[in-house]
Amino acid sequence: MIAATRYVAIVAMLVALIPKLPASPLPEFKVGQCWALRADPKYRGAELVVVKIDPEPVLGEVIFVDIENLHGQEESPSTLSFIPVSRSALRMSVDRVTRQLPNAPIYLESQYRRWKTTYVEGKRFVVTEPLEELLKKAWP
Repeated sequence: MIAATRYVAIVAMLVALIPKLPASPLPEFKVGQCWALRADPKYRGAELVVVKIDPEPVLGEVIFVDIENLHGQEESPSTLSFIPVSRSALRMSVDRVTRQLPNAPIYLESQYRRWKTTYVEGKRFVVTEPLEELLKKAWP
């Protein structure tokens, strides 16, 4: 019995000596941030830009993003604009902040109002899966 108690005390001391690793903070998204995408290498160079953050009672925040520098068959890169994404889907889709834009990105307020109206009516979507899945469908 004494040996077991000593063993537990020694293990407790050893555990106390192990450095506590900080928890990896979840990304905090801010308007104007540019992020590297976690995606297939064919989307290398594409950049996600946070355009607008909207509090949404059911999903939490809806984060509107642009995906820029998508290369396809055209010579010049293209952009997928104003994509509404849930915070959890965005967490799964990005790797790291690459830069912060000096000015807030431009979007059309009418585009947002139209999305908000149709979302309330149940006719608009919010991306809830990793953005790579959307890219595979929209930008094969």
